[in-house]
Amino acid sequence: MTPARGEVWLFDLGMAEKVRPALVISVAFGDADRALVTIVPHTTSLRGSQFEVAVSVSFLKAGAFVAQGVSTYPRVRAIRKLGVLKPDQFRLVFAGVLRWLGHDQASRP
Repeated sequence: MTPARGEVWLFDLGMAEKVRPALVISVAFGDADRALVTIVPHTTSLRGSQFEVAVSVSFLKAGAFVAQGVSTYPRVRAIRKLGVLKPDQFRLVFAGVLRWLGHDQASRP
């Protein structure tokens, strides 16, 4: 099963980041594309950052998605699907990623 945009999966993020929930923000890939998935990790260790986006869902512990942690991994790092965010919840997290990437400051270098 391939992770889809808006779904939250348990991902193996490697030794430093360990296994944790992550929101899939990339679109579906085709047969000629690389089997990569872009995610935003979820944490329960909050720091009070403006780039931590809290979303309350029954399948996650209290915490937040870390917009600064947006990363891309091979699809094989996806372990299992945990649930799906509602469209308004997804937009909230994605808006945090866009803020982190400076989308609201597009006219500046």
